Amino acid sequence: MKTLIIAEKPSQAKSLMEAFEPNAQKKQGYYEGNNFIITNAIGHLFGRALDTFAEKWNDDYEQLPKTFDASNNQIKYYKVKSQTKPQLMIIKSLLDRTDIKEIVCGTDPDAEGETIYREIIEFYKKEKMPQKRLMIKDTTVPGLKKQWEVMKDIKEYEGLRQRAYARSLFDFTVGINLTRAVNVAVGTSGVSVGRVVSPLLKLVVDRYTQNKGFKEIINFGLVFKFLDVELTNSKHRFDTVEQAKNYISSLPKEFETTVAKKEISKKAPSLYDLAGIQKVANDKFSYTAEETLELVQKLYEQKLVSYPRTDCTNITNETAEYLNKIYGGKKIGDISLNSIINKQCLGETTAHEGITLTSEVATSLSTKEANIYQEIYNVFISNFLDDAIYDEYEVTIKTEEFAYTQKFNVLKKAGYLDFYDNKPVKFVDSFDPSKYDKKNLSYDISSKEIKSKPKKLFTASTLLSKMDNIHSDINNKELEELSKEIKGIGTPATRGAIIQKLFDTKVVELKGKNFIPTEKGINAIKILEDLKLPIIDLDYTAKMEQSLRDVEKHKNIEEFITTINKETSIMIENIRKANITKAPSTFGGAKEVIGKCPKCGKDIFENDKSFYCSGYKDEPKCNFSFWKETKFFDNKIKVTKSKMQQLLKGEATFKLKGKDAKSYDQKMEIKENGKYFNLVKK
Repeated sequence: MKTLIIAEKPSQAKSLMEAFEPNAQKKQGYYEGNNFIITNAIGHLFGRALDTFAEKWNDDYEQLPKTFDASNNQIKYYKVKSQTKPQLMIIKSLLDRTDIKEIVCGTDPDAEGETIYREIIEFYKKEKMPQKRLMIKDTTVPGLKKQWEVMKDIKEYEGLRQRAYARSLFDFTVGINLTRAVNVAVGTSGVSVGRVVSPLLKLVVDRYTQNKGFKEIINFGLVFKFLDVELTNSKHRFDTVEQAKNYISSLPKEFETTVAKKEISKKAPSLYDLAGIQKVANDKFSYTAEETLELVQKLYEQKLVSYPRTDCTNITNETAEYLNKIYGGKKIGDISLNSIINKQCLGETTAHEGITLTSEVATSLSTKEANIYQEIYNVFISNFLDDAIYDEYEVTIKTEEFAYTQKFNVLKKAGYLDFYDNKPVKFVDSFDPSKYDKKNLSYDISSKEIKSKPKKLFTASTLLSKMDNIHSDINNKELEELSKEIKGIGTPATRGAIIQKLFDTKVVELKGKNFIPTEKGINAIKILEDLKLPIIDLDYTAKMEQSLRDVEKHKNIEEFITTINKETSIMIENIRKANITKAPSTFGGAKEVIGKCPKCGKDIFENDKSFYCSGYKDEPKCNFSFWKETKFFDNKIKVTKSKMQQLLKGEATFKLKGKDAKSYDQKMEIKENGKYFNLVKK
């Protein structure tokens, strides 16, 4: 009897084969040895069956057909993707074999990986077979064998599956229904509504609006000078330079100082979580969050780093022991590593741990991969080195009117800073306290013009930080505390894709590193605000994250489904009742008439991919539509708006290529062939 392991992707299956069945035979879509059969999905093998939904899309405010209602488990299962069907058939044949004693889930150790595996098992009704879950944190041979020893029954991860399923249902039900309802209300198809993307867009729009509307405030502060010190006093502000000068003239001519000293031990930076490495990569290399995720995922698949889709910077005692055996006491160039990793790395972990190196050595990496690997490497190795130690001298300056301080730091022991020059503070070469610890020191003081500055526009790095720390923008105290627990909106694995969606839907654009909302993005938020939809509020997002967490803790998923259906219905009804202005031209609300339909005579409009008749909603419906890109024998023809206008009037001339590759002009017209319309020679 054999164990069947189902991995998420081919590279993962290969790693599992090398660990558990290195002499296995490679067959079509799987490996087979004496004890193990190892196969793989190709990500999600199923797609949602949206064809039925598309057919029933109506310009009304009824909720989606029951086929796509979350309370009906039919959306739990999907249609088979044509491109992945061959591999799915291979997996089915393996599941049906009589010599399989158990199945092991070997997908990525997250909700998405769990879903990929469960879709397969549930689709083929193999839930009753013995199943275990391998939580793959390290794809090296020693790492996989170590994780195999602590493998648990698949039932232990039911909460993870339920949460993933609930999140999918929520996004599908709420996102599609509200997107449809909003667009029906404003007469467009350009507004996209989503649980995370909508509040995220609002953050970008609000920050841009505040920045653009910022009014500079100029006042005057004090610059205090004595010996070699120059300090700006932030506590005293004056409306005019005359007021500042009058205040200065009233001050005593001398002051006294005191000096306090303390020794500070500074630890190496924490291990990276995904958000951490994404922020650094954007700041240093201008990589997008999604790009960084792809790069660190490649490093993981090359067995160079641990699982990257994590929101944690700690590791367990067990992982620390494992890493100490690999790196403890080693030398990196002239640097000798300690025998154990810093205790600061140890602590409470989430489903995953901080990103670490593995036992593998990097050899051939692309420039971008090398940049990311080096950052992870530097931080990880630093945690095997001593703390940096320095003396902090705090000089306090006192007059009868005010007191303030200046700190001077002198490095005593470099520790990890010899390896990773990430200076925690500014250091001076030396400090003589006796020079400053005196009474009756004279000083100079002058006024300085100080200009207020607006909040900086979001970059990928700062937006990721905001997504990770939304509690500061939440109005409800209880929800604020909750948001600290759930660590913001979205998941570490999805935040990059969500940010990328802002660009793909053309609601945000980049200027340098800054995120600038487009006119379309600004208008989208205006529409959602006018409709008073709670989905754009961070408070609502935090509440929904709590609901998802409750599902993971084995609360009734049916209760959650009932709730989101009820709330969706309420929001749709509110949209229906709203007296909302039709969408601006940005969304096509004021559509340009391209011409008259050659079939029914009604107006022709355009969208991103085609020209279509306005009579598509009428009874009887007009089916006229014409793709902007079409074929005429071996020629690919792009039909522009001006060309379509000419065609609707009778004819247009296109540049074509003959069999001899020579170009020639050809007059064309539109002809109906059955239910389709094509270009033919005039």
